[in-house]
Order: sequence, then C-alpha cells, then structure tokens
Amino acid sequence: MNLSLLSIVEELSQKQNSRRPQHECVENTSRIPKLFQAKITFTFSSEQFIGEGLSVKKKAAQHLAAGDVLLQLVEHAKWKDLFPQFEQQSDAREMIQSKLDDFDKDTTVINPVVSLCQFCKESGLNDPDFHDVTAIHNTYASQCIVANKFTTQGEGSNKKAAKAVAAENMLNLLKETYSKSIQAKATAPKLYSKSSTMDSAMDEPKEISMRREIKNKICKDISNALNKETKNDCIKMLEKQRDTFGKMYGREFDWKWYSHKSKDLTKVLESLHSIDLKKQNKQKRLVNEAVLQSFFGYGDSEECARNEAARFALIYLQNWIEQRVIVLDDLDKENVLNAAVDNLKL
Repeated sequence: MNLSLLSIVEELSQKQNSRRPQHECVENTSRIPKLFQAKITFTFSSEQFIGEGLSVKKKAAQHLAAGDVLLQLVEHAKWKDLFPQFEQQSDAREMIQSKLDDFDKDTTVINPVVSLCQFCKESGLNDPDFHDVTAIHNTYASQCIVANKFTTQGEGSNKKAAKAVAAENMLNLLKETYSKSIQAKATAPKLYSKSSTMDSAMDEPKEISMRREIKNKICKDISNALNKETKNDCIKMLEKQRDTFGKMYGREFDWKWYSHKSKDLTKVLESLHSIDLKKQNKQKRLVNEAVLQSFFGYGDSEECARNEAARFALIYLQNWIEQRVIVLDDLDKENVLNAAVDNLKL
C-alpha cells in the first residue's frame, strides 16, 4: 500500500460501506511548543474504534491517530475483511508501523508516562502510581503519586489523556523542585532523594474504623468542596478535616506552605506539605525526614494555586477513607456472626 495512513482509513470506510470516519483536531496552546491532539472515530462491524495522535504538527497528529485506529483494526477477529492482501496479521501490522515510523521523530511527542517512569528509575524512585479519581465538568481525571509522597492530577477528554497530563505535571514538578533544591543548597525543602526513597516520614496510611454516618458525612463534605469552583473552598475544608488527616497519618502533624518559581510566568506554583512535628528540627526548618506528603497546585494567583494543592490533598484523603476505613456497623455484624459460629462449635 502506497497510500497514507489517513487515506487507508478513508478507503477502508468506503469499501465497507460504513459511516465515514469522524475527525477531530484540537490545538493546545497552553504549553510550548503548542500541540495538536487529533482523534479519529472509525466504525466497523457495529463497533467503534477510536485512535488518537499528538504532535507539534497538525497533519502528523492526524496521521498518528489514523495509524492508531489501523493498529486496533488489525487485531480484530475480522481483520482479513479489511486487509485481504496480507496473509498474516503481522504483515499488516508491520506495514502500518513502518508508515508510522516514517514520521520525523521531531514532529511527534514523547509519551509523558514513559518519560516519568524513566526519570523515576534514574532518580532511584519507585514507579509512579496512577488512579482514576472524581472529575468535574464531564471530563476524566487521573491522579499520579510518586514515592507515596508527591501527588499531581490531570484532566482530559478520556482516561489516557488525563493520565498523560498527570504524568507530565509530575515530571515538571519533580524536575523543577529538584533543580531548586540544588540551587538553594538544601535551604529549601528537599522534596526527594536520588539515592533512597526510604527517608520519608510517611508510613503506609493507617487503617481505622468509623461509624457509617460519620464516614458518609466526611465523604459528602469533601465531595461538595471538590465540586465548588470558588477560590478557597478546598483550603477551608482542608482545615476542617485536620483531625481526619491526623487519623490517617497516625501522628501529630502540621501543614506547611511553600511558594515556588513557576516556569510558566503566567501561573503561580504553590506546594503544601504535611509535617511530622516530632521529626521537625528545633529550628523548625522543613527537613526531608519530617515531610509526610507533598501536594502541588498551579493557579492564576497564590490563593488559586493553594486551593488546587488543597484539592489534591482532599482527593487523597477521600480515596483513603473509601479504601481503608472500616465501617463499625459492618464490624459489629461480623463480630456477632463470629460469636454465633463459635457458639455452634461449642
């Protein structure tokens, strides 16, 4: 096939007498260089296949999206209906991949998730953890956590895009804060160690029990704060949930704010740190061993950036409550059941 990837997709659509592929391309000017995000939706055998492509060039993004669709179609059980000229699936796959490889590497974008994993490996950090979290405005949201201490979040039109944004935010923050700590020669908080990930004061979050009505009330209050769009609702809720954070950490702690110089001069970067008071030194300087967790936020103002950091902290707390808090009502029922079983044995 001497056709381009886009032409192949169009030709397959015509041969199958199916609905024409739907094309979307959005320009993202919030970063430098600007990016084009292309999306193609292809219908085959009553199924929809969605391909995506990112590039600094619009046409390249569209071809990458087309290639993504074609690679999915090759794996379909009826792939032979689409690529009858090939004897083996591997032959069709190689043809598509070779066309993708023809694009100049300078026109494509490196996967931020892969870049973050590589950075963590080189820095002696564990691989990042990604979790789907509650999103607003009908989007998808992903949370990225590194070393059980650093938390960022990303939102996008789908889970893959949200994960990429979260990874890119984490990568930028780790590089920026590490660079700043070197320049300041440890007068600023040392946010992570290249040699070891064991110098954090943060242990595995505690597992505790609560009454159902208390747990539901806390989760509802947090959700309400997360869904509001005012400048300081999350900051206020952060203080209201101080006792709950203390139960999660299992120790006496305090909050510490730091301001950072953002690479994006139009934005403000703020960081929020939970501090183990017993491990904080007498001068009350922020030392790495005392930092339990760090959350970062970007915004148009200091208040907006801090509210964003507080929002990430609340999301982490909300996930902990949902996953690690035992409902006492259920525990009571379990105890009654166990007692009944023991009586039967007697």
